[in-house]
Amino acid sequence: MGVFKISYKFQASVASGMVIYSLENKTLDPSLPYFSKPMNKSKQDIDLGILAGDVSIKLILYGVLNDTVETTVYTLAISKIGI
Repeated sequence: MGVFKISYKFQASVASGMVIYSLENKTLDPSLPYFSKPMNKSKQDIDLGILAGDVSIKLILYGVLNDTVETTVYTLAISKIGI
């Protein structure tokens, strides 16, 4: 729970990546609080450390030629299910 598997097609032009996420900042506006975790592999598990709630998340890839690519902001519902 609270762990996402994130993957992207790794190309030689990708130097690194960053996952940006927030539980409160639905637009991931830089002036509002958010968290980030670096990615250095094309497939990586990201532990958001939450059990329930809505999370807004996006991926930013940095190229070797100083170019940047960002995904749109996705909002996902996380729920804890108990039996």
